[in-house]
Order: sequence, then structure tokens, then C-alpha cells
Amino acid sequence: MSSLFYSSPAKIMMMLAIPAIIVTQLHQFSTYVLVMQLLMYFFVAFNAECLVEGNCKLWAWISISFPLIYTLLYIFFGSQLALVPAPPRPPTILMPIERITQNE
Repeated sequence: MSSLFYSSPAKIMMMLAIPAIIVTQLHQFSTYVLVMQLLMYFFVAFNAECLVEGNCKLWAWISISFPLIYTLLYIFFGSQLALVPAPPRPPTILMPIERITQNE
């Protein structure tokens, strides 16, 4: 890890990520959550490294590509990925009109 990140904030971020990932996985193990947590903490540490050390060309392309990929997926595959919002449900009537007219 010391050869991957040179700045103190990035090293501290990764040192704090390890116990957080362990606690999360002990609570309920999930390979998907494990991979997503590792990627998330890696990207946050990489961002801290980039902010401290500079030369952020790769991070600039990564930060542009994720929203672009999400937007393209939403445009072309939104209905298959369940990314389209559900249609509004009709309002529920608490007291039907038929019951009111029957009691009068």
C-alpha cells in the first residue's frame, strides 16, 4: 500500500477502510458488497492522492467516464435496468362515495 499511495491522507484513508470493510463483512458477508467497498475506498484514496500530489490526468478521465457511462446506460437500457421511475399510483380514497350515499 505504501508503494501505491505516497500521500498521508491516502494512506490514512486506506488504513481506515480496512477495519470498516472487515466490520461490514463480519456483519453480513457479500462478495458484491466487498468488491464495491474496495473499489469505493480505492477511488476515494486515489482522489486524495491526486489532490495532494497533483498530475490528475487519469482521475480526470475516470471522473468523466463514470457519469457518461451511467447516462448512456440510462438512455439505451433504462427500462431493462429498472432505472426508469415507476408511474405514479392513483390516490387512494379513504372513504368511498358509495358508503356516504348509502348512510344518508
